[in-house]
Amino acid sequence: MDDQTLKKLQTAVTASRKELAPYRRQEEAALKQYLGSHYGDEGSSDAFPVNMMEIAVTTLLQQLAAKEPQVLLLSRTNQDITTVELAINKLLIEMDFGAELRQFVMSALFSIGIMKFGIDSTYSAMIDEEQFFETEVFAQHIPFVDWVHDTTARKWTPREVQFCGHMYRAPKEWVKTNEAFAPEARDNLPTSTHTAFDEDKRTHSKSEFVPYVDLWDIWIPSESRMVTYADGGTTILSDRQ
Repeated sequence: MDDQTLKKLQTAVTASRKELAPYRRQEEAALKQYLGSHYGDEGSSDAFPVNMMEIAVTTLLQQLAAKEPQVLLLSRTNQDITTVELAINKLLIEMDFGAELRQFVMSALFSIGIMKFGIDSTYSAMIDEEQFFETEVFAQHIPFVDWVHDTTARKWTPREVQFCGHMYRAPKEWVKTNEAFAPEARDNLPTSTHTAFDEDKRTHSKSEFVPYVDLWDIWIPSESRMVTYADGGTTILSDRQ
């Protein structure tokens, strides 16, 4: 993806973020009511002897995601697949999938639940002039406040949804030394990335102990393409298909 196309994508992402802002505010208002005075200085000021929303959410959460999920494997050929079943269940525990699932369900009760699944490359090496990768499966809950999707689409299909994705924070040094990212983009990371949070009245402290940057992972369904760039950046960090 060239710099001009990236600029068009960033403009579309910003426009969709603005259109989704009212729904983020509604979610925030509902969370304030759910947490009451525990939300902080800007918590709900409505006085209720019994927080019925908290009771409803707790009850539904217990019914939908009470404990760590487990899988049951069945074989059509009567093979013993107990070992595979145990391995998958162990992997779910190592992934902390139960905690991510509970956050996913909680978000779904207040707005929409978003879960990102994938395979992450954790290690790579060259053996006999052939590249080998060590990977691991991950499942990550995405908060709605960090989410964006194409608001011009009328149906959730690859033909109409031009993009969807989310923002996340990463240590600036990690980004600069990550060989999976383009060298030019790593050398020109923005010094400050506040634009996506200003509309929600959220800003990052300028006196961070460890400098961080905001990154966007944007999925383009029609091309099966994942684009990563720094918020406010002018060059693509990663473009994968």
